[in-house]
Amino acid sequence: MPAPEDLVAPFETIVARYNMTGIVDFIGPLLDDVAGWLGMPTMYALKLATEDWLTAEMIYPVGGNNYEIYDAVRRKLDRDDVLLGSEVVSATRSQDQDQDQVRLVVKTSCTTRHIRARNIIIAIPPSPRSLEGLALDKKELSLVEQFNYSALYTAAVRVKGLPVTIRNKRADTPYGQLELPALVSLNLRDSPDMAVAHYVSSAPMAEADVRKRIVDDILRLRMAGFNVSQPEILAFASHSPHEARVSSELIRGGFYARLNDLQGYRNTWWIGAAFQGHDSAQIWRLTRDLIEKHILKRLG
Repeated sequence: MPAPEDLVAPFETIVARYNMTGIVDFIGPLLDDVAGWLGMPTMYALKLATEDWLTAEMIYPVGGNNYEIYDAVRRKLDRDDVLLGSEVVSATRSQDQDQDQVRLVVKTSCTTRHIRARNIIIAIPPSPRSLEGLALDKKELSLVEQFNYSALYTAAVRVKGLPVTIRNKRADTPYGQLELPALVSLNLRDSPDMAVAHYVSSAPMAEADVRKRIVDDILRLRMAGFNVSQPEILAFASHSPHEARVSSELIRGGFYARLNDLQGYRNTWWIGAAFQGHDSAQIWRLTRDLIEKHILKRLG
């Protein structure tokens, strides 16, 4: 079944066609983290603006720390079964569904483990580089290598003199589109003088370069009348590659039908934002459905 043309057409085309300028401003904080969002297929813009977000019904951990759910899962598992900071250095994945048809060699900072399994679930952003250790075959690689990504970086910054959350916009471009790379937002937090900076690029950047640019861009607020102090970056994280997407032509050609055919292929199942959305609740639901409806049946 072909994708509806309105979902495949560039977002800027649909915005103009249906006079959706208002919704662009409304979901702008979500779109800002994606490079070239105005020209991407409309389905990706709508995928970012989830129903939970639009209806303000998102669920947050009581402590405000999104990592709490992962800590809870870890406590449920045997400590020896959780390999943090690990890397798959080699893999053998059979197309048969017999027992122990997946073999992985996993390396951590202090040990190397050999793992045998009947099925595996992958949540890694699907790129040839990130999946190198899994020895993708031609079918898998021909799909994974089609994805394009943004580079998104975040930083916790201590800075005085920032009275409001700031979204960086240009006055001379449609919908304030920025020339990337750029600092796209500074989001105030409850703690005094604390903000979270979002920095976006069309291509990966060195951490040192991003850190310097964040500080420089914040200091430029002085030119706009904000008496900001010298920023101090307390924590830094790379969320790259961010927002996997393909061209309208590939979508029309059945890309996602072929991508979904990878589920279960070579005893491997796929989850994550590329297969669902940048929404933890959606990804956890997809994981549950894969396990309950497919993987457990295979295990008998």
